[in-house]
Amino acid sequence: MGGKPIESDLVKVVVVSNTLVIGIDGTGSEAWLAKEVDKVRINERNTLDGTRWNSHVRNLVADSWPFAMTIYRHGPANQQTGSDSDDIFRPVRDDARNMITDAGGGTTIAIVGWSRGAMIGLGVADALRTLAAIDLPRTVAFVGLYDPVDMSAWIDDQWARVHRDVKAITIVGPTADRQTEDAFNVDYDVHDGGLNNPHFVRMARGNRITTAAGATTELKIIPYNASHGALGGTPGYNRRHRDGGDFPRNYDYALDVNNSIRADKDIRNGMRAAGLTFVPDRDVAWYEFPAQRPPETHRE
Repeated sequence: MGGKPIESDLVKVVVVSNTLVIGIDGTGSEAWLAKEVDKVRINERNTLDGTRWNSHVRNLVADSWPFAMTIYRHGPANQQTGSDSDDIFRPVRDDARNMITDAGGGTTIAIVGWSRGAMIGLGVADALRTLAAIDLPRTVAFVGLYDPVDMSAWIDDQWARVHRDVKAITIVGPTADRQTEDAFNVDYDVHDGGLNNPHFVRMARGNRITTAAGATTELKIIPYNASHGALGGTPGYNRRHRDGGDFPRNYDYALDVNNSIRADKDIRNGMRAAGLTFVPDRDVAWYEFPAQRPPETHRE
């Protein structure tokens, strides 16, 4: 107007949500995701639609923002005892309570976790549904567990009993407690404990996770012939798996990748079915797993 150029108005859209997505990763995840080879991070890559990690939990939490409030925490750093599990549980629980209070209550919550982080996530679900008289109302609509593992005295046994007010839970786990001829991609046997034989119990097996008496929780457990890493987003990185040949030298990387993607889709499908419809169903190409198994220098 008046011969002067007109600048287009900029419209800023802010998504206001009273949904909270919490993700807790597995043991050693902080160091693992930061691992470098030749000064290049092997578990983090930049893509056209954002950063991608070799972590289903971290990717899912990233996919939930800005449509939901989010909390993401790495898993315990103490590989053997998990003695720092409580140092993750308490801050996540407290941060979630503060967010619920700030939102005025009525918050819808989804919690996902991998390995020991999955069991800590169950503890957070229990804490958020065990209400005091002054607590504002909230709903734990969904809990998604990627191969939950109890390998620590610091994991409360109570957490394996899902709180009666959790609406739905999906668990993806291995087809067996240990590697067998049919479950050739399964790794990490279940151990009984001891200094040189650390406690490692695959909680997706043998009804080790149950719902509380009187609960109407929808509990779904889906088994895969997959490695522990694949179920968490890192197929092919376990140096214990040997390539090719007859059992036990018949690790199938392509199958592990396929089952890793299917397991993640199971959790995402569960979240959408629970009402968190903003969670995307990613196609196979999005995961960007390498066509060939990562080289031995990348494995642990």
